Amino acid sequence: MSAPMLIPNHQVREQMSVAMKVPRVVVGDTLTLEIKAQDPAGIREISIDCYAFSLWNSTRTKTASASFRAERLEPGRTEPYRIEIRVPEDAAIGQWGVRSIRFVNGRNLVQTFYRGQGRFDSVVFEVLPLPAELEDSLRFEGVDILTEE
Repeated sequence: MSAPMLIPNHQVREQMSVAMKVPRVVVGDTLTLEIKAQDPAGIREISIDCYAFSLWNSTRTKTASASFRAERLEPGRTEPYRIEIRVPEDAAIGQWGVRSIRFVNGRNLVQTFYRGQGRFDSVVFEVLPLPAELEDSLRFEGVDILTEE
């Protein structure tokens, strides 16, 4: 039998409500990710691959990828890296996340991190369709049969 847990009188118990605000990006637009990483040898390259969560066939998915290449190595760099990722115009609508981040350091050693390893599992964004007034899609209005009279 476990001992009862006592709650002091000054503590207020409320129902906790957690709402995560998911960033949104429209197809064809750019999403900026801030990567916080350091390497004693400097970081030569960072590659990011993003994908849609909701597709049932992952072999046919569109991905969004971007890379950062350093012009010169900065071994003591403490500022985060900002990488812009362009979402394809024909990208799947819905929730997306980071699939992998690949680092190449100053000694050309490659290290890749994947979703599920706990480093960026909470990074989620939503891809929205173009607003109807901006969409350049075919507008099909119907077919009529003309008869000769």
